Amino acid sequence: MARAPRFDAVLFDVGETLIGPAGTFGASYARHFRELGIDAPDARWDAVMRRQWRRLALAHPPGADRYRLAGGELAFWQALVAAVVEEIVGRPPADGLVRRATERLYEHFLTPGAWRIYDEVPEVLARLEACGVALGVVSNWDSRLEPLLDRLGLARHFAVICGSHRAGVEKPDPRLFDCALARLGVAPRRALHVGDLPETDWSGARAAGCAVRLVDRRGRLGPLWAALPDLRALPRLVAERQD
Repeated sequence: MARAPRFDAVLFDVGETLIGPAGTFGASYARHFRELGIDAPDARWDAVMRRQWRRLALAHPPGADRYRLAGGELAFWQALVAAVVEEIVGRPPADGLVRRATERLYEHFLTPGAWRIYDEVPEVLARLEACGVALGVVSNWDSRLEPLLDRLGLARHFAVICGSHRAGVEKPDPRLFDCALARLGVAPRRALHVGDLPETDWSGARAAGCAVRLVDRRGRLGPLWAALPDLRALPRLVAERQD
């Protein structure tokens, strides 16, 4: 009797799963603000940006679309930039400076040069496709998601790309996973989701009825999560067969 593959579809998070910043986020901030007259070490920008990002992430209810709550994408990013600059310089920045910096950074992070595809990702995606597994993206990202993946040469691997900016909800809301699975025509129990964050990827995928594996590229998670250090083992895990 023929045995079926373990999964019919694999869904992927994007940031810190498939791609990461080419250097550090702080280095990008430092370079652009240096050109605008504000100088601070790269590491300082990076620490402040990550702290303010976490603060804003915690300021909206889990699953709610942060961009809509902020009044739009640019409004959200302007709020982040303003908070970062205020912490760096110790006073509220001028609105004009915030607008110019936000526009520059927004365009910068849409360019392929701002990102790096993790080394094993192209081969892993190709091997999964060769096994006949449908691939999709489920990501908390703004409207740059599709054009960025296209410019990086990754979009062609995915049958569906479901970003929170279109769905109006973010992980861990299971409706973002439901969107991808419905378009793929795959039942949740036949899908595996791969991402890096327990609070969004694990919780959301489990709520949707999918299996989950976390990837921990920076060694932040404890052994309880049994996270993968990268995606190299994924084709073998997906190809495991069951009676």
